[in-house]
Amino acid sequence: MESRRLARVRSMPLLVCLGAIPVVLGLLALSAFEKKAAADRRLGFAPEERAGRLVVASVRPDLPADRAGLQAGDVLLEVEGRPVRTEAEYDAVAASFRPGWETELAVRRDGRRLVLEVTPGVAFPWLDFLVDTFAVLAYLAVGLWALGRRPGVLKADLLALFCVSVALELVLPEPVGKPALETAVLLVYSLLTGLQLGLELHLAATIPERRAWLVRRPWIVPALYTAGALLALVAAIAVRSSEQAERFFGLFGLPVWAVAVTAILLEPVLRDPDGQGRRDAAIVLAGTVPWSCFVVVSAALEASGIVLPFWSWTWTVEAYVVLCFPLAIALVLYRESARQEAVVLGLGSEIQRLTSPGEIAGLVAAGLDAAFQPRSFHLFQGGEEIPEGSELPRLLERRDGPVEVPELAGTLPREEAERLERREARLLVPLFGRDRRLVGWLALGEKRSEEPYTARDRKVLQTIAGQIALVIENAHLHERVEQGRKVQREVLDRLGGRRLDLVKECPRCGGCFGAEAEECPRDGAELAPALPVERTIAGRYRLERLLGRGGMGAVYEGFDEHLRRPVAVKILLPALFGDAEALRRFEREARLSARLQHPNIVAVHDFGGTETGGAFLVMELLAGVSLRTALQRAGALDPSTAAGWFRQICAGVRAAHETRVIHRDLKPENLFIART
Repeated sequence: MESRRLARVRSMPLLVCLGAIPVVLGLLALSAFEKKAAADRRLGFAPEERAGRLVVASVRPDLPADRAGLQAGDVLLEVEGRPVRTEAEYDAVAASFRPGWETELAVRRDGRRLVLEVTPGVAFPWLDFLVDTFAVLAYLAVGLWALGRRPGVLKADLLALFCVSVALELVLPEPVGKPALETAVLLVYSLLTGLQLGLELHLAATIPERRAWLVRRPWIVPALYTAGALLALVAAIAVRSSEQAERFFGLFGLPVWAVAVTAILLEPVLRDPDGQGRRDAAIVLAGTVPWSCFVVVSAALEASGIVLPFWSWTWTVEAYVVLCFPLAIALVLYRESARQEAVVLGLGSEIQRLTSPGEIAGLVAAGLDAAFQPRSFHLFQGGEEIPEGSELPRLLERRDGPVEVPELAGTLPREEAERLERREARLLVPLFGRDRRLVGWLALGEKRSEEPYTARDRKVLQTIAGQIALVIENAHLHERVEQGRKVQREVLDRLGGRRLDLVKECPRCGGCFGAEAEECPRDGAELAPALPVERTIAGRYRLERLLGRGGMGAVYEGFDEHLRRPVAVKILLPALFGDAEALRRFEREARLSARLQHPNIVAVHDFGGTETGGAFLVMELLAGVSLRTALQRAGALDPSTAAGWFRQICAGVRAAHETRVIHRDLKPENLFIART
């Protein structure tokens, strides 16, 4: 349940961003229509409210107002016979202008009343539209890149939400002459501004990593967004009620916001002990300073009454200045990703050079700490610290890759769940060998940044796990070869110089060959001594290929040269050669098995001893896979198949019980699904 909830939370930013894209593009198209309609109504002058009058502040040359004789300084009295004293009143009348239809403007100039005939309509502002569109698309591109490059990483999610909110803000319509719609747009604009305030402060507090004060006081994060939303709503109400309140927000609120973001970023630049962290914080600070300076300088100029020539482009200029902030964070995300990839590649190269499992743990711990910064790490190899009958290996074998510990909470015995909890394990990464046999697993704790392990992290860890498993397998193979050589020398010493054609194995394919062979003809691998037994046992059973190893013996595919048929040959492990008790148990197993005659029980054909002091058991050779392999491949069985298989299993067990034989080790590995 917890894992599903976490998955929903992690996917929320992606869903929000993907849902916002069509909205942004739709509003962008709407803005194009609005700009076209506004251009058709435009006269080419800028009105300004002064002392209760509406004055012409400027007239653009070669546009309708200029051609009609309108001049800067004229006082607008009436438009289409309707008195106008404010910009809002003018906008309300201008909304009814029609392109190509003459409009009357009544103005006062030098104490005289003049009536001017003006025909609305100017060219579509392609430059303005393209500049605004590029800014919107740039924000969307940065947000989507962050989600794609670092999915599930907090900084990337916050960056994507910030970029989408700015893009939405840039494409909000400007409804002229529609008070109710203007109020709604203002409210949405204010909420987006409040969201950006919280996002920007939150982002700054996660560079280069989440600050300690943010971790110790988790209430700060919701407080940032709540404060931003409330401040924006108050500002929206103020804008509708008082021009001075709007001016106060622009002169005081925005500069305080900019200074706060800058101060939060300045702290790690000065104090972070990690050089990489200082550099990352410095990059984001460099991307923030242009916006902070723009806000502070703009507020100072407005307070002093200075108007710059590009003042009408302030909104567009600010959009591009603010873009430096998300671009800087995107660069930091890229640097983090590149550093992680470099560490992982280096770790992979180092792992491949190792030959001993004992050397792996320290190297992997250092590499994973640099790449993922887990709070804890442990490498489990083989049966190390795993109690007999543990469910964890079986659960991991059924997984295709890394698994979150909470996902296993309901399926693990309490003791095993508590053991993982004591180790602070958050993510388990199974180590699968060549034949998908579990040789161990990695247990990683929660990241120190408290961010989740992303899909990309899991993929990288799975790749590393494959390399570790290969080293462990090769090391164990080397140990087996050395053990085999040691046992073989001991056996040869006992034989007193007798020459036997002892079997050799291919370490890759398991093929069996005589003592004179040196190289596997199938894959070119160097052959190694295997069990110290003859290639052809009892002058009859020729060993062809290793099928698997168990607790007491190894099973080979063989060929009965007398009856000319394939067989399975189980041979006692070398460590038990000469062990009288082991030989008695092996013989007892053979005699009991030979008594069982049933279609669902493997038939035993022969039993005997080898010339080197071991023992062998000859059985029918089956074609198929173990139940464990079948479950791993299928994932789940359909009810009819499961019922059919279990009917046959129960029939075999019943036949054994009727012969007074108890299996005592019935498990998926010991159940065979035969092809018929």
